[in-house]
Amino acid sequence: TMINNYAKNNLLPSPVRKKYTQDHILLLVFIYYFKNLLNFNDIETILSYITEHHFGEAPLPLSQVYTEVFTMEHSQMDKFETAEKTFSDVEDPGEKDALQLFSFICELAFDVYLKKQMIERLADEIRDEYPPAKKK
Repeated sequence: TMINNYAKNNLLPSPVRKKYTQDHILLLVFIYYFKNLLNFNDIETILSYITEHHFGEAPLPLSQVYTEVFTMEHSQMDKFETAEKTFSDVEDPGEKDALQLFSFICELAFDVYLKKQMIERLADEIRDEYPPAKKK
């Protein structure tokens, strides 16, 4: 039902004879990450170019786009190493660990907040520059 709703809301191309392809699954992964941060309208705006130009037969297939995008996730682990360097002057190991963990959680939360704000602003700019096609 949820996947059918994604297709009805133009987040995901409709399956061919109720069969989903690898590209459908890859788009579902992107939707999974976006849906906790953004509304359907913003997700549709962000995915529309990818769906139109890289879904199905395309010079640059969606699988390659997916691989390229998700190789960037490894750089996010630097945040943990940065947090481990905080509160270096605290002598009690338990206290130091608790404060470093809190520091790491705050860093992640602030990062998510800022990125969500940026994504929403970019989605607005995309929507203004490339108005969405009429709904089905």
